[in-house]
Amino acid sequence: MTYLQYIASFQWLFLVGSILVLTSYIFSELRTTRKFAVFVLFTGALLQNLFLIQADPFLGYWDEEFHALVAKNMLQKPFYP
Repeated sequence: MTYLQYIASFQWLFLVGSILVLTSYIFSELRTTRKFAVFVLFTGALLQNLFLIQADPFLGYWDEEFHALVAKNMLQKPFYP
């Protein structure tokens, strides 16, 4: 699987999130369902952020492993990372 195929498999997250964010604007203009508009906006933003997290396949594992190794070494030698 290439990187573009990987991104395309999560593209629906961004599209649905964008539609929800735009829909929340319509609901907020109706002024009768403000709480629902905030909920829709929150859900849309969450889906867009999930897409951005999935867009970088190396961020999750490699980054966390590196920071865990630095923290382990800092426990042994506090001021020498």
